[in-house]
Amino acid sequence: MKNLKIIVVVSSIAFCLTACSSKEVTSTTTTQVSAAPTVSNKPSEQPKAIASSAPQPTPSPTPQKVDNSGKENEFKVALKKYVDENFGIEGYKTSWYDSIMDYKVNIGDSETAVTVIVKSSTDPKKASNFNSLVLGFVNDQTQKQYKAQRVIVITENNSTLSDKPNPIKS
Repeated sequence: MKNLKIIVVVSSIAFCLTACSSKEVTSTTTTQVSAAPTVSNKPSEQPKAIASSAPQPTPSPTPQKVDNSGKENEFKVALKKYVDENFGIEGYKTSWYDSIMDYKVNIGDSETAVTVIVKSSTDPKKASNFNSLVLGFVNDQTQKQYKAQRVIVITENNSTLSDKPNPIKS
């Protein structure tokens, strides 16, 4: 009877090792098989536990959120410089230049949006001027590293005046 139990245990282990070593294993499997206990006072005759474990798959790394703050700030500085040099020269300022308070650039996974923040007293009809200045910057062939798919114009009170997609796909 004891030999029969050992044969069953060895057969079970062999089956488990064959099944567990398959390349299709996607989770950790641990199988523990032990012989039925027998009553004996001799240590050499005590049953021994036999364990087998399948190879553990390597966990895939958790996607990290990319910190684009450096690129966003670089984009914002370049846009401000462009606007200042082309629309804000003293004596040649556009009528809407002084309405601009700030810029915000948001580089996302699927699109980059540029937000122009203007004074709350800005005429909503002038929102297209701000769209045009940003689109002129991002679609200029000399500014290839700065692309945006959306331009948003909001007031300092967070009221949206315009939200336009870039008609030129980048």
